[in-house]
Amino acid sequence: MGELLKGRPALVLDFAAPVALDTALALSLVYRAAAGTEDAAEFAPWVRDTAAALPAGFAEELCLLLGFGGPALYYLEELTLALRPPDRAAADDEDFPAALDRLARRDAASLQRLAVHAIRRVYADRNRPAFPPAAERQEPRAWRTFVAPALTTARVEDASALLADPEQLRERTLALCSRFWDEIYAAERARHRPLLAAAVARGQAAGYRDLALAFAETTGKRLPQTLRAPHSLDDVARVTFCPSPHLGAFLSLVHYPPELVIFFDAHRFAGQPAAALAGPPPADDLLARAMKALADETRLRIVRLLAGGELYAQEIVGQLGSVSQSAVSRHLGVLEDAGIVTVRPASGMKYYALDRTRLRDLGRHLERLGA
Repeated sequence: MGELLKGRPALVLDFAAPVALDTALALSLVYRAAAGTEDAAEFAPWVRDTAAALPAGFAEELCLLLGFGGPALYYLEELTLALRPPDRAAADDEDFPAALDRLARRDAASLQRLAVHAIRRVYADRNRPAFPPAAERQEPRAWRTFVAPALTTARVEDASALLADPEQLRERTLALCSRFWDEIYAAERARHRPLLAAAVARGQAAGYRDLALAFAETTGKRLPQTLRAPHSLDDVARVTFCPSPHLGAFLSLVHYPPELVIFFDAHRFAGQPAAALAGPPPADDLLARAMKALADETRLRIVRLLAGGELYAQEIVGQLGSVSQSAVSRHLGVLEDAGIVTVRPASGMKYYALDRTRLRDLGRHLERLGA
């Protein structure tokens, strides 16, 4: 009766500019510039100028609180995801003080748990076991060994003392975020709000359904190998594309299952010609994959069959006649991988249909090449 598969839901692709994500990315960029990372000279002028103008006390606090989460700044990442409102629809409109107020209402021990989880992720990246101090051993000395591998710009004495005192960790974290917003980023966010809104609107209007296509069109870059590797997205259910006015040539990825957040340059994307909204042309690698999928007589016959409407797998096998069920399954897999057909499981069967939007995009792209 054929292969019985449960399958996984398709990825949900979204465009948004939540204030918590945007502010946290700006904070991370300023930190990297202040810390003098090797790419700092290529950062956007606002990032470099802001980092150079930081008061000494603020710069020191920044290097402590962001300096014990490893090179990926996992503690800031944990905080950022904790700052987002439960209602995604309100995320773009919420002001940052409201997000901080929600974080302030959490007990201090919860921020300590966020920090511990951030350090555990540093250990996991290095395939090492992590052993945080037991609950009854909260003195700084007990934290020194645990936090040491996660240190970048923080001193082990300062970081261990901070982690051993959850109340101090919460107060200083909230004070840093609040000061960054009030003194540095609130006006900058307001200045770029129209740009962020335009980038979000363009992404939503494009109606992307394929991650590789959305990534290529949004960032102008190929999907990184880490996201193309087999099973790399098995734990991801939602991908959120977030525009930033300060990334320039860089991009930033936050992989926090079941979510993946992709930050991209808002200036580049919002500045594309309006014609792109009519249907973004596929990237060359996607076009090549689709053309290769269609360069087969049997697969073209399947496409013609599906032009008449949705069919389940056994109907396709029956109408093709001389092609075996296993061969049809392979051909359908190629067409699905190329984005030409979609699959809908129902009642133990798989129903296939043409992705007509994708086919129209391919046609427009070929037409533009001919023109």
